[in-house]
Amino acid sequence: MDPNEIIRKKLDIRKISSPPILAWIGTGRHKLHDESIGRNLLAELFKELGYKNGVEIGVDRGYYSDVLLSKNPDLHLTGVDSWVGDKAETHFRDAKQRLSKHGDRIELMKMRSLDAVKVFPWNSLDFVYLDSNRSFNDISLDLINWGRRVRQGGMIAGRGYCHLFETGVVRAVDAYTYSHNIRNWYITRDIEPNYLWIKHWESK
Repeated sequence: MDPNEIIRKKLDIRKISSPPILAWIGTGRHKLHDESIGRNLLAELFKELGYKNGVEIGVDRGYYSDVLLSKNPDLHLTGVDSWVGDKAETHFRDAKQRLSKHGDRIELMKMRSLDAVKVFPWNSLDFVYLDSNRSFNDISLDLINWGRRVRQGGMIAGRGYCHLFETGVVRAVDAYTYSHNIRNWYITRDIEPNYLWIKHWESK
């Protein structure tokens, strides 16, 4: 099945419009604006799409890493975070403790995103999830560099596509999707909306 069809069914897409295509997920068993709904559905999507090798940028205390690994028993996840600033060491210890139950399916890299990306070959990942620094420059660089590491048919996704307070994310994602002629990309209806699309072009 076309990955976009799987996405549209999972996110309850009711209208195919000009991008971004808005997920509904606001009726039935889904509670509109539940902060966790979009991210939980995204984790389930990775399983339905058969993804087994992914990277999360911005781990913090490891809450979402735990969700990804719990919903995807065949997933190997690499979590990247510099863990700097106030309470950084405490959050790093929390993440290690929370994720220890997943054994060798999780690897934590304590370094900057643009340093960590050099470790991964181009077109080697099933997905990348970006939830770190949200300035225009940071998100743009992450999309460019980590996007090259995702294989065709894999997914590029992230958090914070909100016009009210995350304008750096909005502008960077808009610019990236426009420049790569990505027509089928989606946002969820969370408090901090997630953005996502299937990669369909050769990295250059």
